[in-house]
Amino acid sequence: GSVPLQGFLDFATDSLFVFPTLEFARALSQGPNGTNVYLYLFDHMPQLLHPDSLITGTAHGMDISYEFDDFGGNRLQSFYTDAPVLDTEDSLKDLFRTSLTQFAKTGNPTNPLKQNQTWPLYEPRNEYFFRLSLTPNVSQHLYEKRVVLWTEFVSKKSDSPCDSGRDWWRF
Repeated sequence: GSVPLQGFLDFATDSLFVFPTLEFARALSQGPNGTNVYLYLFDHMPQLLHPDSLITGTAHGMDISYEFDDFGGNRLQSFYTDAPVLDTEDSLKDLFRTSLTQFAKTGNPTNPLKQNQTWPLYEPRNEYFFRLSLTPNVSQHLYEKRVVLWTEFVSKKSDSPCDSGRDWWRF
C-alpha cells in the first residue's frame, strides 16, 4: 500500500529534526557544566499559496524569515503567498526577535517586560518547551508519542547484535 504523505513528512521531520534535537537538548542539559537549555517549537504557518495542498505545516527554517523579516525570495514562494505579513504576525516577529536578543544578552530568552511569557528551562524530567505561535505558550513533551517511538527504536537498534556501529539515522 501507499504511505500517506503526512505520515511520511512526520517520519522525515522526526528522524531529521525532532528526535536529534531532543537528544541533543537532553544530553546538553545533563552535562557536567550545568548548561541552561531552552527549547522552542516554531508553530506558525503563514497563508498557503494553495490552501487545498496536501502539504501543510511550518517548513524547516520558517523561523528565520520571522527573525530577519525576510519573506521574499524563492525559498518561500513555492508554498506560501506573497501577501503582506498580517498585523497579528507582527507580535510573533517581535516575540521571536526579543527572545533571541534576550538569550544573546543574558542566556535566558524570557522577556522581563512580559510577565505572562516565561520561558522555562528544558530539563529531561519535565521536557518544557516554548511554543512560538500567534498564541504562544509553554508546553511539555514535544510530539510525545512520536518521540517515544523513536526512543524505543533507537534503543533497540543500538542493542541489536547486527549493529554495525553506524549512526542510527543511516539504518
